[in-house]
Amino acid sequence: GTSVPTFNTTTLSAYMAGDSVAVSWELLQDVKALATFVTEDLNRAVYNYEENMFINGNGSGQPLGYLNGATAANSAALSINAVLDLTGDLRQAYYANASFLTHRQTIIALYKAQIAASQFQQFITYDAAGNCRLLGFPVAFSSAMPVYSASPAVSGAILFGDFKASWVIGDRGGSAIRAK
Repeated sequence: GTSVPTFNTTTLSAYMAGDSVAVSWELLQDVKALATFVTEDLNRAVYNYEENMFINGNGSGQPLGYLNGATAANSAALSINAVLDLTGDLRQAYYANASFLTHRQTIIALYKAQIAASQFQQFITYDAAGNCRLLGFPVAFSSAMPVYSASPAVSGAILFGDFKASWVIGDRGGSAIRAK
């Protein structure tokens, strides 16, 4: 017998993120560093907003974020055993380009949990450039990710997978600041 694969469909939508700062032309002309500051500050604000939406967005009037679109594979308390189980839940096709996404404080909490449990094997490593790896996989950090904080720590999140193969996040026309 043969099996015919079926696919789910998702309607892609566009969302605009922006902000405004009222500044007079006189002030911009008198304070040369102000234009650069305002542009960089607006870029940071838009970046922080987008990062939060791409991770926590609920898909209703905003992007569907990783945490609301991902499959929960492991909800155990934060420990290296739970992280090992999480890596075991990923389908083989996504392993080659897999990486972790978490909050920096979660990696620190995991490190502390290792020390408290007298686990001195190097599960968490850093290279000369300061890039973090967990179990040999790259780790990306986001301050929009929930942090494991309580004991037992079950309230945070660690994502693991091939983000390029599983998600489409577009930035139409690229990020830009428009002055009017």
